[in-house]
Amino acid sequence: MAWQFKSLALQRKLQLAMVLGTVLALLLAGLAVLSYETSTFRPRVERQLDAVAKVMADINQASLDFDDARQAQDNLAFLRLYEGIDAGALYRADGSLFAEWASNNGASNNAKPSSPVSAPANGTQFERSRASLSLPVLRDGRELGRVWIRVQLPPLLQRLPQYGIMFGALALAVMVLGAVLLWAGRHLVSQPMERLSAAADKVGRTGDFSLRVPKDSDDEIGQLTDEFNRMLAVVGERDQALLAANDLLEQRVLARSLELEQAMTLLMQNEKLAALGNVVAGVAHELNTPIGNALLAATSLGKGTQHMREQISGNSLSRRGLEEFMASVEEGSGIVSRSLERAAGLVRSFKAVAVNETSEARMDFDLRHVLDDCMALLMPGLKHRPIEVTLDCAEGIRCNSYPGALTQIVSNLVENAARHGLEPIGGGRVEVQVQESSALPDPLDADGGKGMGKNKDQDQGWLTLQVRDSGAGIPAEHLHRIFEPFFTTRLGQGGSGLGLHVVHSLAKTPLGGTIEVRSQVGQGTTFELRFPRRAPLDQL
Repeated sequence: MAWQFKSLALQRKLQLAMVLGTVLALLLAGLAVLSYETSTFRPRVERQLDAVAKVMADINQASLDFDDARQAQDNLAFLRLYEGIDAGALYRADGSLFAEWASNNGASNNAKPSSPVSAPANGTQFERSRASLSLPVLRDGRELGRVWIRVQLPPLLQRLPQYGIMFGALALAVMVLGAVLLWAGRHLVSQPMERLSAAADKVGRTGDFSLRVPKDSDDEIGQLTDEFNRMLAVVGERDQALLAANDLLEQRVLARSLELEQAMTLLMQNEKLAALGNVVAGVAHELNTPIGNALLAATSLGKGTQHMREQISGNSLSRRGLEEFMASVEEGSGIVSRSLERAAGLVRSFKAVAVNETSEARMDFDLRHVLDDCMALLMPGLKHRPIEVTLDCAEGIRCNSYPGALTQIVSNLVENAARHGLEPIGGGRVEVQVQESSALPDPLDADGGKGMGKNKDQDQGWLTLQVRDSGAGIPAEHLHRIFEPFFTTRLGQGGSGLGLHVVHSLAKTPLGGTIEVRSQVGQGTTFELRFPRRAPLDQL
């Protein structure tokens, strides 16, 4: 288990700490011994030499005073009693050698003297493995001569066993202490931490916040255990509260989503009906003219007929009067006929468009006829604005699709171009153009606002419908958002922000096509709808 590896790592860390502590203690002890040796060894040697030299100076005063070299030789021989001293000498006041002694050397006259030929300077001299001291021999303040003593310093190797014993004892003491500390740490720290680690691992894997860790003591580990158990209790309560809140939130989100979906459906339907309502208002206004002309012509014909009847009754009808009456009847009937034909055409177009826009039926139709009806109903609303709309679509383009969706898209795009593109600059031109294409449209990124949807049917023809205007254009920062619902730059001025979203939705469903937009500020806007002649099945 993971907590066992963690516990093992902790034990190894404690062992490593003990070993490192032992090594560090030994190093510190060695440094302490070396420092002690460095600071005290030389002073001890100097004190030893000074004491021996003063003894030799005192016992050799008479020998120097009476010039008794043999006695001086015998006195120097007492140096063998001092450990480490291997040579000694007496010098006269003039610095010449008076007597000398050397360990294993003084009995042979042929041996090379180990003492200096002349008296060395006062003081202690340290060499690599030995030290020497020169001291004056005084009587009543008068220098009789000089005594010189040399001692062999014990090499470091001779002192290593002592240091080894001392370091070994110290290392053993440190290891015993470390083992005791490791055992205490294992029972007092490691095991409680193992239990906490195991509990944390189990809670993390199972999410069981009801788990509790037993408490062994009231020290800091015990306090940590209490806090850990308290934390588990608090987190468990919050987890339950969070789950309950999450369930409630999901229910509310689902309810709000359904309400929003219903509201969006209603708004889009209202948007479609609002567009149809604008068409109705325009058609009603346009019908006033031909019907008024027909009514005026019929009234005039009625008055002319009454006048003719009066002339006939009074036998005052002349040939000229009859000809004038026939001419007025012919002109009035023409006016009535043309006006009623125009009104009938408007009514037929309105009926076709109204049926298309309020119906989601799929049918076979001629695209040019549908667009002609759409243009006929758009013209009355644009008649009194400085806006020109042209249609370029060939005859005989047969489609099996949804004419209501096409009519809604074209009317929304033309009205959008007129309201947002041309009116701000005082008018202009809107061109509606249809081209045939056998290739599928390039896949477009719907999220970027450039297009959406893609038909998978590779065997059918495609049509491209463009609505171009010469208006103000769309700023680049708005271009990727224009198909979003409720996005409008005329908030509070009659813009709902749903017109182009409706276009976007209808282009995908039910037409099964794509729509994209290209625009630059000051250079107009082009909407390009690409859709198949035969709409995909099950689009509604």
